[in-house]
Amino acid sequence: MSCGQSNFTPRQGSTDSTSVLPLSVLSSSGPFLVVSNNPEYVGNVSSSHTLYKYEIPLTSGTQRIRLFLWHVNSLISGGTCYFNVVASLDQGTGTVVDPVIEEPTPTGDYVSMGVCCAKAHYFGSWNSPGDDISIGTSETSLWATSRSINALAGMVMEFDVALENSATLRLRTTASTSSGIPGSWSDSPLAAVGSKPRGWWPFSHLDLDGGEFNAKPSSPNTQHTATVSVCDADGPEIGANGFISLRAGDIANKGCYGANLSYKIKLFNDGNQIYPVYCYENIRGTGQPAGGVTGIVDPSGFLIRGVNNLLASANRHLVRLTVNSSENETPISVPANTTNLPLQIDVAVAGSTATPFNLNLTGISISPDT
Repeated sequence: MSCGQSNFTPRQGSTDSTSVLPLSVLSSSGPFLVVSNNPEYVGNVSSSHTLYKYEIPLTSGTQRIRLFLWHVNSLISGGTCYFNVVASLDQGTGTVVDPVIEEPTPTGDYVSMGVCCAKAHYFGSWNSPGDDISIGTSETSLWATSRSINALAGMVMEFDVALENSATLRLRTTASTSSGIPGSWSDSPLAAVGSKPRGWWPFSHLDLDGGEFNAKPSSPNTQHTATVSVCDADGPEIGANGFISLRAGDIANKGCYGANLSYKIKLFNDGNQIYPVYCYENIRGTGQPAGGVTGIVDPSGFLIRGVNNLLASANRHLVRLTVNSSENETPISVPANTTNLPLQIDVAVAGSTATPFNLNLTGISISPDT
């Protein structure tokens, strides 16, 4: 369902903006997000079949879980790689209720697959749920697939875990050269914990106050740029002020995984003519994100750009946002004597890299103000 969403459908609804640089999203009421993307390229499964594993203590009742998986079959031996998501409990029994999955069609285009997964995070719309799955102390498969060499296994799945008594949910993602559930819960992960985001944390929607921007430059034939800085190089959770208080073993920077970001900006124009405003995403860090969703909404609800695959060159981490579907420049026109033109820019991320985002707003004057 999410992959089929129009590239030009604005996000509906909003909440009051929080202050710039929110301390954390620990108060989120959203599902717990689990990320399995390390190692991204699975080259050798002889030492261990476990890609990721984590324990989530749950009380009786129902808890929503979302899992994002992103792995490429790079087996040095070649051939098919079999991927599995398995679940078990440390005690008792429970039920995985109404599992839903957004799984992009495997192609060589990792970017489009990343955009599809980002849409799942962004829109949260799903295909029809699968059958309920009973879980206990033995591992049970929740999802399985196979990929040929160099093919990507990427998906977002969500489900409820229903328990009559408190128990610890054990989630494990695996890779093997044969089908079935390989290895056991006691196996160590292939990649060292800490080399990429590990653990689980609440999925949230963050409203970020981007301040004001005057579309009118100070003099003719000039341009001026303001950077909306809502994150530093550590990620949108601002390093030490972010997830540092989570369970031992977690790392503070979760990148953009686990939070849809809404930048709320007030455009104004104290001049006597229309001025254009161009918007760019200013990517922090050195990576090239493989997928993302961006929506830019003006007061009438017209979406200037619906999807941006967020590919930027290694040397220039600016991505044009104010373009039309043909990639032609389509700046925001701010009318004369405008005091408040709300601009909302939404970002969701999936793919190989969770990279922080700042925004650059640029106003250009090509003639004197009348």
